[in-house]
Amino acid sequence: DQETLIVKRIGFDLYVAGAAVALLALALGLVIASGITRPIRRIVQAANEMRVGNYEFPLHVRSRDEMGTLAADFEAMREAQRHEIDRLEEIDRMKSNFIAIASHEIITPVTTIRAYADMIAEGALGDVAPKQREGLSAIRRGADILTRLARDLTNMSLIDRRELPAKFESHDVGDVVE
Repeated sequence: DQETLIVKRIGFDLYVAGAAVALLALALGLVIASGITRPIRRIVQAANEMRVGNYEFPLHVRSRDEMGTLAADFEAMREAQRHEIDRLEEIDRMKSNFIAIASHEIITPVTTIRAYADMIAEGALGDVAPKQREGLSAIRRGADILTRLARDLTNMSLIDRRELPAKFESHDVGDVVE
């Protein structure tokens, strides 16, 4: 009858209104969730990019809430880290240059010392007593050690700059192991 139809109609209208409200709540929830997770995802992406050396990945977080504050703090931290890496790279470059210069400066006087020790040992500057020969032998050993040290320093500097040429040679594995 008439009253039953009205109750059914009200029930249907309530059902439609409930579905519409549920859909609206779902859409609103997705928008809010996206607003929260998008900045977090951008910060995570930026952190992953930093891991591989890219400090220029844009955040694009413009909100003024906690997420915006987090993004601004993250950007400040990223900028500080970028400057620190630049500073460390400059220090590393200076260290490599110092090692290269120091090794060169060691080789020059050591070569002179070695040459004079050889001349004296060969008797070019007069007779040499046995005790003097022992001293000259010690001078040569020390000069050899300093020359090897300078050569190693030069090679380290070349390795740091990735400029050391590779030298491939055949070797007996048994000798290498021994």
